[in-house]
Amino acid sequence: MLSHVGVIAFSYPKGYVTFRQMRWVLENFDIDNCRTYFGENRRAELVCHRNSAIKNVALLMPKHITEFLFMDRDVTPTERSMEIFDADFDFVSCRDQFKENKWATKSAFHNHLWRAKREALLDTPPPWFDMPRSRDGTINLNCECKWFRDKVVTLGMTIGNAGMCHHDSTGLWCGGNEDA
Repeated sequence: MLSHVGVIAFSYPKGYVTFRQMRWVLENFDIDNCRTYFGENRRAELVCHRNSAIKNVALLMPKHITEFLFMDRDVTPTERSMEIFDADFDFVSCRDQFKENKWATKSAFHNHLWRAKREALLDTPPPWFDMPRSRDGTINLNCECKWFRDKVVTLGMTIGNAGMCHHDSTGLWCGGNEDA
């Protein structure tokens, strides 16, 4: 049981996490260090929810929590998901079954299930996530995952990926994982 890890499970947009997620969390983490995060403002963009969860939940958890695990509600952890705690990076993303080419590099990062060291989050000035857009704001140029990755690499931190999880193809905003 990892008692030094704080777990933040995003329950947006449905307001709950799945039974499979709960079972995995209860088997591996101290329940007193686990939180669900629904978001203060349902109309806010996902990047605002991610930033708020870091600022208003993770970094306010007790100081004995030295690492955080962030989990979207459309993720089902597998027995290999715990491998992200063996990887020696400041930030580690759990690989999923989609688009094998998105995991082609050791520093690829996607934020559906990821681990962060407290000190690394504290050393990263907010916003932690943002969505790069065209000048007129009509086109997303990339995802918030790549923006975050590029930011922390520029700051000299280490980032990578390990393990495996199931990530529902419908995504966090679409509800995802209806049968889990």
